[in-house]
Amino acid sequence: MYNGKLYFKYLNSSDQYQLAQYDGQNLTLIANLNATDYGFGGSIIVYNGILNFGYTADLNQLGQFKEGLTLTPTATPAAVCVGSPASLSVTVSGGTGPYSYTWVAPANVQLSATNTKMISATPTGTATGVQTLTVLVADSSSPTLSASATVGLTVNAKPVKTAQPVGATKCVGDNYTLTVTANNAASYQWQKGGVDIAGATSANLVLNALSVNSADTIRVTGAASCNGESLISNEAVLVVLHWNSLTLTV
Repeated sequence: MYNGKLYFKYLNSSDQYQLAQYDGQNLTLIANLNATDYGFGGSIIVYNGILNFGYTADLNQLGQFKEGLTLTPTATPAAVCVGSPASLSVTVSGGTGPYSYTWVAPANVQLSATNTKMISATPTGTATGVQTLTVLVADSSSPTLSASATVGLTVNAKPVKTAQPVGATKCVGDNYTLTVTANNAASYQWQKGGVDIAGATSANLVLNALSVNSADTIRVTGAASCNGESLISNEAVLVVLHWNSLTLTV
């Protein structure tokens, strides 16, 4: 029993052949065969790695030994949010071009095409976690060489705000905390007057010892752990009142 693909090479008109095994990396000679001695009588063919007897074929058409196909599929980016597309492509080596392609995806992943080298894949609905896509490639030789490979696409849920930050009216010296609640947000960035606040990257913004300079519109951006998806909160207005001294004369 031989593992891998078996190939024949026609040597001369005296029905002499070489039988070799290809395991995807190395081509190993198994035996020199004389078809007449083995009773083959020219009725052997190797098709898609299967050795068949009793099938009349012109072994000259098999030509020289052929290397198997090597496929390298990629997904860019490797992680997306539901509803965002990723670009898929496959690099092929070995065999004889041009190649034919067939892409297969789970039911909740929509493909822009199924028969080209490069396609886009868009997860829909509740498609989260690693989605496995398969590409089958065949070359144009006879007999045909074919191979398949898989590529994983990580799909994350979109970030969703569940509670907005709330503004307030405070006095100088007071403390105040703004909070946002969001599902599926991996990071945050608070802004004051549209400018990022350094170090303010959690779901809470703690403001201690407020001054009149603390007054402004404040909002937060939450980003998901996937490509290009973010949410922006409503603006919360913070008003800071200054205490004025008052002298009473009685």
